[in-house]
Amino acid sequence: MHNKTTNNTVYDADTAERMGSLTAVIGFVRTLRQHWPQVRLNMAQDWHETYRGTYMKLLWAILMPIVPMSVFMLLAKIRIFQSDGRFPAGVYIAAGITIWMLFAETITITINAVRSLSHSLADAQTPLIVPLVSNYSMLFSDTAIRLLALLVWVLIEKVPFQWYMLAFPLLFIPMIAFSIGLGLILATFNIVLPDIDQLTGMILRYAIFFSHAFFPLPAEAAWVAKFAYFNIPGIFVVNIRELLILGECSQPTLFVVASIFGVILFVLGIRTFFRLEPHIIERL
Repeated sequence: MHNKTTNNTVYDADTAERMGSLTAVIGFVRTLRQHWPQVRLNMAQDWHETYRGTYMKLLWAILMPIVPMSVFMLLAKIRIFQSDGRFPAGVYIAAGITIWMLFAETITITINAVRSLSHSLADAQTPLIVPLVSNYSMLFSDTAIRLLALLVWVLIEKVPFQWYMLAFPLLFIPMIAFSIGLGLILATFNIVLPDIDQLTGMILRYAIFFSHAFFPLPAEAAWVAKFAYFNIPGIFVVNIRELLILGECSQPTLFVVASIFGVILFVLGIRTFFRLEPHIIERL
């Protein structure tokens, strides 16, 4: 059974452990709808805290999301990296970094958000998914800044504008679903095994070099062709960038399979989180 207090739904351990995938997704949507004013307020407070104050503080808040992008774009300009002749080098990296950072930061923010939950939230019977979603505020703003920088570079490189470019949010959905699902699963187990967040961060630092974000992997290497079937971050980066800039997709089957897997992982992540939420609260 579940109890409702001031529109809050609190599941006991027995109910949570029997929760199915569909019930979990419906509960997730219902919880967000009920608590969206609080989520929006939390996000607004984060943005206000980040961007208020001196002009220099505002400048740094805007510059920091694009500093890594600018460094690698400079290296591409002086031909440190192998390039893909279909793209201007700067556009290739700007798009790749934007996509990769959205992928990786969604995972790490999800893990850190669950780890930082306080016991006061449990006492107030606030569903834990509410503060978790609120933590995506800076991810949204940083991604928007990177997309704006990408747009500026596209204009500088005189890449022809196509109407399909406006559909970019739809291209991000399956990748974000994958990252949230994986992040939730890792976050729940990180409660028991605290080193998972450190291990995940280390893996992501190395994985970026295999994601095609900076440079294409050498096509002549036999291992690249085999690895491509399992390189889900690379599948997302390559195909989203191609669809966004070129309007074509070199790996349509892999992209569709990765997208479907992303949605499945999202559902499993939501179900895992709701099933273990009572145990998470006990450990806060």
